[in-house]
Amino acid sequence: MNYQMNDKLLKILKKVYNKKRYDKDEKGYYREIDHGDEWDNERAVYIFSTNILKDEEKIYLEESSYPLKEIEHFTHDKVIDEFKILTKNFNVTMDKALQAYVAGMNSFPRGRQPILSYLYAHQCKNHTYLSETDYCQKCSVKKEKYLNVGEVLFSYYYGGSWNEGVELMLIELREFSQLDVPTPTEDDIVIFRKLIDIIRNAPQGETPGKLEQRIKSEKVFPKFSKYSVRGQLLSLAELGIMPNDFYPPMVDRFVDPFERMKLYEKAKGSPRSDIILPLAAWRGEYGIDEERLDKYFGKYSK
Repeated sequence: MNYQMNDKLLKILKKVYNKKRYDKDEKGYYREIDHGDEWDNERAVYIFSTNILKDEEKIYLEESSYPLKEIEHFTHDKVIDEFKILTKNFNVTMDKALQAYVAGMNSFPRGRQPILSYLYAHQCKNHTYLSETDYCQKCSVKKEKYLNVGEVLFSYYYGGSWNEGVELMLIELREFSQLDVPTPTEDDIVIFRKLIDIIRNAPQGETPGKLEQRIKSEKVFPKFSKYSVRGQLLSLAELGIMPNDFYPPMVDRFVDPFERMKLYEKAKGSPRSDIILPLAAWRGEYGIDEERLDKYFGKYSK
């Protein structure tokens, strides 16, 4: 990693990756704005334009060495092999991922993803590609795929987190192995404890969607972002801290695509497609698994 993320660089990258996509015309119809971004149909990635930037911003971005135009080719075997190498990296530990997660409450949004990437890397076993389609039936990794590295990393610095998109998690964990994670601030710890209390005191039958609404209404976070909060809850679910009665968290074992499909049939009601397992299986009566909370976050939760 040759660049150093800071507020100035992040602000410039927001202009590159979070451009306004549509505008209303005089008749009230939405029209796509042409910013110069190009879709590479052969590799299925966007090549992002910097036309929107001021000259001094372009110079700063270029001198930062940020991988703006780096398009990387991934194969199934490359992804699985590199994950196993990263699990042996002395700078990739559960303690570091947990520290990053708490700091990710507010001061370090980049810290919201590492737990999910770390768990996947450790739980997905070495295997050969098995499929007659584009996806491996053992792990869901594509036979081959191209990704815009800079776009992926920006999404994590912007606070994103998710337990799908394995190639994305590899890019994230690779960079995480080179990061120095800041110590959570007092504000981060206060927010974390408030989040845990809200989950702990959930009413019986509350769904993850209703929980998100309560988190928003009680102003747990200085700035509420639905999908960022969902990713933060997903980490708690994959650690088994937000338990459920049928879907094993990633910290316990790996669930392959076939088993996942069968387990989805056990989900109560009609699960929302935008809230996935194991988070989707949590309900208010399950609250918090206090033993697991103490095991993973004891020094922050008390």
